[in-house]
Amino acid sequence: MKEALQQTGELGKQIRKLTKENDGQQLSVSVGDKITVTLLEHSTAGYRWSITQLDTNVISTLEDKYIRPKSKNFGAAGERKFTLQAMNPASTDVVLEEKRPWEAEEKAVSKFKINVLISSK
Repeated sequence: MKEALQQTGELGKQIRKLTKENDGQQLSVSVGDKITVTLLEHSTAGYRWSITQLDTNVISTLEDKYIRPKSKNFGAAGERKFTLQAMNPASTDVVLEEKRPWEAEEKAVSKFKINVLISSK
């Protein structure tokens, strides 16, 4: 599994940084750990990433942030960054989809799914 770990100011707590390369993988974390998912977003074409499956009793959303593209070229993709935090021990799926908000779910152009195993540590 390709992931980067970074120590936070809280003793023993971790930040797991995920990208599209982690799609379909399983991730093991502890209660209190944070997970960031950063994905390319094509917002100039109307497409936006959103969370379509998340058990809010187990994982909370701390941030949903759009990061503008560094390129000034029209149509350049930016990034969508979600910051999540493991709240309770469980096994759950997190699913994100990139689609136009006004289109049906089956119109998603990209999907991202991970299975998260949360331990009490």
